[in-house]
Amino acid sequence: MWMVITLLAIVFGSLLFHFLSPWWTTALASNWKQMDDTLTITLVITGIFFVVINLSSSTACCAFAIAPAGAPPTSPRTGASSAG
Repeated sequence: MWMVITLLAIVFGSLLFHFLSPWWTTALASNWKQMDDTLTITLVITGIFFVVINLSSSTACCAFAIAPAGAPPTSPRTGASSAG
């Protein structure tokens, strides 16, 4: 469970830092608007994939968590025990 909490903290911390920080990118050059747009699109796509991959990883960790010692394993879809 600590892995799920860590992944969620990284995702939400990164998003908060991005939206609340006073940093911004400066123009690369006055006549390179297309290069600035390409950099912005690349960073947005990378950020979207970062969030999606980490959230799906935390969902998988939560769904397929290892049962405590002595407890029968449960199905991640139904929550029913496979023993007995």
